Amino acid sequence: MADDKKTLLPKIQQYEKFVNEVLRSKLKSCLAARENYVSDIQEYLQLLKTIKNLDEFDVNPLKTKVDLGCGFFVQAEVPDVSTILVSVGFGFFLELTLAEACTFITKKVEQIGGRVKVLEEEASHIKADIKMMLNTLGQLQGVIPTGRHMLPFDNFCFHPYEKQFSTQRIEVNLSVNDLELTAFIGQAENIAIGGAWTPTECWSKYRVNIVIPYRQRQEQLRVFLHYFHRYLPLQQIAYRIIVVEQSAENEFNRGKLFNVGFVESEKRFPSDCYIFHDVDLIPQSLNNIYACTGMPRHLSSAVDTFNYQLPYCEILGGVVAMRSHHFRKVNGYSNMFYGWGGEDDNLYFRVSQAGLNVIRFEPDVAKYKMVRHIKEIPNPARFQIMEMDREIYSAEGLNNLNYTLLSYELKPLYTRIFVHV
Repeated sequence: MADDKKTLLPKIQQYEKFVNEVLRSKLKSCLAARENYVSDIQEYLQLLKTIKNLDEFDVNPLKTKVDLGCGFFVQAEVPDVSTILVSVGFGFFLELTLAEACTFITKKVEQIGGRVKVLEEEASHIKADIKMMLNTLGQLQGVIPTGRHMLPFDNFCFHPYEKQFSTQRIEVNLSVNDLELTAFIGQAENIAIGGAWTPTECWSKYRVNIVIPYRQRQEQLRVFLHYFHRYLPLQQIAYRIIVVEQSAENEFNRGKLFNVGFVESEKRFPSDCYIFHDVDLIPQSLNNIYACTGMPRHLSSAVDTFNYQLPYCEILGGVVAMRSHHFRKVNGYSNMFYGWGGEDDNLYFRVSQAGLNVIRFEPDVAKYKMVRHIKEIPNPARFQIMEMDREIYSAEGLNNLNYTLLSYELKPLYTRIFVHV
């Protein structure tokens, strides 16, 4: 089995490279060309409207303002507007009557519209090719089992813990060693290389990318993987675990690692739902469904170290579920918080500023156990950074993210993204 995965990895990476560097690039160029043509159509239609107004209101002579550049304008007078010069290409202009100009523009718009239609068809074919390649990738990685298309399209999973309250618990092993984790890998069913799992007997309604910021927490990561690969299949969630590991040079930057995880995941295995998850938090209720709601959801609002109480309303840390378009709307996390603290409160501010509400389930459902670890020293400048970021958050986050991707690796139980930030 291990040899098969080693053989598959180069092929998977080759397909991913083709999708990202060839197909997606071709699609981007195609859509950009389409947008240019659509812009030309809009300009022609605006010109057509202006010409019809000149003809209808019989403006003769016409006074107008001409832009000379550098913010300078002069007033000009056109003594006769009964004819107009129309560019026909290659630097040539044709003098036409207003009626002739309207006919010319109408035909020009039809011609460009035909080009737009061709580009739309081409884009549709490229999208179909991308979908086919992603399906192939899914089968190679085990995310979409071979023959899965034989399932009826209406054969959705029941998701029992979404519909009825349960007191069932999964045992948490807080001291998982390497040998135990290796044994678990051999026993686990249907976990694809890269830490992805999907139900084989039904279609899951939920497909989730779980992003974990990480550095030097081997014990907590072993506990996390051992627990979640037993917990999430019971919820019938299609998921992938993505660990974004920061290099040793700088102080830890949790928010920036979440942004990196989102951007890199969208390139390789995009999802409509992301769960941003600390490695030391373990859910205690199977009713805490690992999926996105209509608004951002604070999953870990009742942690044992806080006596299962929410410390204060404006916190949005620990475990957060957000739809991808909401994450883009809030511009992701701030990249400015090096060291411990601040980025979770800042995320609450960003969500509020975007007009979104934070959803929290009742404490019996949102209960989490924190795996013990050495406490980090809080960043003494975090409050000043929070105040500063409130002024610039729309220009600071996903849209100015910079990092160096050091390596990308599909591990047996997770996808590892190693970066310098």
